[in-house]
Amino acid sequence: MNPTIKFLIIGMFVGLFVINIYFRAKVMKAYKYLIQNDIKFSAMDVLSKSKLKNKVLPSYPQHTAQINNFVSLMRRSLTLSLGVIVLIIVIGLVVQFFQ
Repeated sequence: MNPTIKFLIIGMFVGLFVINIYFRAKVMKAYKYLIQNDIKFSAMDVLSKSKLKNKVLPSYPQHTAQINNFVSLMRRSLTLSLGVIVLIIVIGLVVQFFQ
């Protein structure tokens, strides 16, 4: 296998690890705030903008900014992690195809 491709794959795994640690720290800080203020909602509420807007935010109007921050961090974390995983899979398939 080409050393450049090995370096690229290893770099992506390291990047995924760093992204995971960074967002985990930020998400845990936001989650701690939500727990301290007894704000409860399900994972499906985080993934569905309409449920979040119609169900969660009206229940906790004074914490709207913190809830939106938490949801934004969760979505960004999922999107970035998914993107890096897809890139790793694509590079792995390309390497396997050209060997």
